[in-house]
Amino acid sequence: MPAIKLLSTDFDGTLIDPSPNDLVSVFPPKEACHELLSTELKEIVQQGGIWVINTGRPLDLLLLGLEHFDAPVKPHYLITHERHIYHYHENDDIEALGDWNRRCDEEHDLLFKTSGVFFERVRQLIAGYGDKAIFLENASGVIDELLVRDEALLDELSIRILELPGRPEEFCFQRSHIHLHFCHGSYNKGSSLSELSRFLSIQPEHILAIGDYHNDISMLTGEVATMVACPSNAHDIVKQTVKKAGGHISSHPSSRGSAEAIGLYRKKQSHE
Repeated sequence: MPAIKLLSTDFDGTLIDPSPNDLVSVFPPKEACHELLSTELKEIVQQGGIWVINTGRPLDLLLLGLEHFDAPVKPHYLITHERHIYHYHENDDIEALGDWNRRCDEEHDLLFKTSGVFFERVRQLIAGYGDKAIFLENASGVIDELLVRDEALLDELSIRILELPGRPEEFCFQRSHIHLHFCHGSYNKGSSLSELSRFLSIQPEHILAIGDYHNDISMLTGEVATMVACPSNAHDIVKQTVKKAGGHISSHPSSRGSAEAIGLYRKKQSHE
């Protein structure tokens, strides 16, 4: 098995324990980075590997989370909101990767501007749930996220939204616990990781991807990254995806589970 040249990890639920109330503004203490994970991250970087955090968080919340995470090494790249790619320099400068983010934003803006009729149908659907589901708008005043009471309700709404008539071909969404992010179907964690690996000239067989929830599935199918894994707290559908791809399902949750997965792949490689 080839060496790990690119490590792609989700953040919430994969590197840090999910908070009890599922709010990303609540962070664990400084020791959130498990000592075993600290060791594995240092090994990957010392061996010349590149680490990217691939998350649904917006950039500002990810940076805040990284302060509390207190890892021994910094990620080289950040993929935020499941699609924006940034080079995270040692001096804390953050640089967008080529014109990917610009093209991504342009396509999302166009999609949302031309989806008014469908958005209205979604609004009417959600209105029937009262305060159990609420819309959140982006900086441009466009609805781009749905926040619901619990995962069971999100299961129901995900199906009902897909069944609504007139859904534009590229109109999609990404699920993250009790959040649903509306998006362009061409942009997700998998396609963004693929773009980063293309930029770095790294093939899928040299990439390890680890995640725990629905929005991680696109990078865990075995296509973008040949090596895939998930912690024990991963959603069942994620475990099924990882199993089908021949990946590793850890017996430990979040950070310890991710550390186990990295260690197993790294050590297995060193003996082959």
